Amino acid sequence: MYLAASDISRSTPNDHIWYNLSTNGLVATGRTYLIFRARANNDVHIAFTSHNSVTSGTGYDIVIGGWGNTRSTLRYGIEGSECVHTNHNPLSQTFFDDFWVSWTGNYVRVGTGTSVGSSYFLSCYQPSMHSINFIWIRTGWGSSGEWRFVNGKCSPFQLFKTRNIIQSLYDSIYTVDSYI
Repeated sequence: MYLAASDISRSTPNDHIWYNLSTNGLVATGRTYLIFRARANNDVHIAFTSHNSVTSGTGYDIVIGGWGNTRSTLRYGIEGSECVHTNHNPLSQTFFDDFWVSWTGNYVRVGTGTSVGSSYFLSCYQPSMHSINFIWIRTGWGSSGEWRFVNGKCSPFQLFKTRNIIQSLYDSIYTVDSYI
């Protein structure tokens, strides 16, 4: 998977704390999938929520390689009831592994690789899908993690920040020209 300059790299410590990716400019609003890479010994957790809170209860919690890298699960809400699980060893523990998550057509699915829709190992039918606006990540249970996200979209905060940088550059050029 190729990472562009707008893509996001993030580390998570072995602390069980959820980190909101909107602070890095990555939002789920308007998306139907996310492609990412992760490197960890076990317990790669990624959550998708409607609200800017992991305690809201409206969303999906995905554990990849939990239980000592022997099992993955998809749950309703953060640490909520399980929809589906599979027993496997999805994390190579040494290299970055490619994954995708999609939420469309009444299904939440998780797969390997970068081709969304193929090679999925978790699939959960949802008669009424939660809206997905925020993405959260964490590691723990004896493992820290490294993450890489394909972005392609900016949050309003990132757009505001970019506009301010451009305005500042314009102002500095205009100021220099006026003294020549």
